Amino acid sequence: MSTIPRLRKPKPPQVSRALTPATIPDDAWADEKTLKAMLYEGTDFSGAQIYACDVEESRLEAVRLSNASLEQVIISDAVIERCDFANVQGRDVSLLQSSLEGCRLMGSAWSDGLFRDLVFSECRMDLSRYRQSKLRQVVFERCDLRQADFQWAELTHVRFSGCDLTAAQFANARMSSVLFENCILDGVGGVTGLKGATVQSQDLTSLAPSLAHELGITLAD
Repeated sequence: MSTIPRLRKPKPPQVSRALTPATIPDDAWADEKTLKAMLYEGTDFSGAQIYACDVEESRLEAVRLSNASLEQVIISDAVIERCDFANVQGRDVSLLQSSLEGCRLMGSAWSDGLFRDLVFSECRMDLSRYRQSKLRQVVFERCDLRQADFQWAELTHVRFSGCDLTAAQFANARMSSVLFENCILDGVGGVTGLKGATVQSQDLTSLAPSLAHELGITLAD
């Protein structure tokens, strides 16, 4: 009988109790700037190019960052709700000890990033990419991860629960204490990259054709 791995739970964000409503341009995300205990509501940073900005202990609601370019940006201890990160190009970005609910990340790319102590809940993340990023103590709950790209990523203590991972890619991924439960795994690529993960038995049926293909096994009718 298989054993469900004991996963480390993400640490909850420690958001400041006294948040200052952001005013633009004074509190805009900008190069080499540190912003702490801020409340951003409906702020539009679409298309911005931001380098080495730190956002700490803050709340983001309906913030738009679509098509932005982020490099060496650190977001920590943040509650992020209904925000738009679609098509963000992120390099060496750190997203730490935060929660994201109802956010849009489709088409976003996060290379060489660090994702630690995070909960993604009911987020649209199809076609998002995490190549060569490190994911540690991360939970994905009821997320759309169709065609997401985890190639060459390192996943440690990660749980996918109730997610659609149709045609997601895992080639050369490294996994330790990773759980897939109640997920759709049709057409997953690079299934050998799932070595070390635990897949609930009811999810294995949708994974079987991809596994057979990679092993050169022909399935007869």
